[in-house]
Amino acid sequence: MAPKRKRQPAARPQDIPTEIEITIRSALKALQKESTRRKISDQDIQTLVFDPLQLQDVSLKEEIIQQHLNNQKDTIDILSERIWESYQQQQRARKVFSLLDEAGKGVVVVQDLQRVAQEMLEEEVNDEDLEEMIREFDQSGDGLLYPDDILRIARLVGLSE
Repeated sequence: MAPKRKRQPAARPQDIPTEIEITIRSALKALQKESTRRKISDQDIQTLVFDPLQLQDVSLKEEIIQQHLNNQKDTIDILSERIWESYQQQQRARKVFSLLDEAGKGVVVVQDLQRVAQEMLEEEVNDEDLEEMIREFDQSGDGLLYPDDILRIARLVGLSE
């Protein structure tokens, strides 16, 4: 078993690429402006923050609402860091999915996991174990792993670089 890598701390806002930082800051400023008019809803957050960055982190939505409710100082910097962390994790999960789905089918099957296990672990893994892994994380129940399933796994294991 490979040794666990120490998790790196989240990127500081100054490490965020300029174009993404501009998107995050403008989205959060629009959200703050909108919150002065009315109560912020999940849909507001989806439209103003998550859609531009294609984010899918439910706990982050709750954190954004909580930050606004608490009216915390430096909300934009705090949330920029969390949004950037979530964005990076999502990008890493997409890379993992691409490595698993080498043929570009749009899904990961047992054979993909078997190939990766042989390449990376240099050992054969029992198909029944791999099928059990798929069943555990397969939200659709069709025996296939989709990008969203890989993203859930990435969040569960704290996938870092």
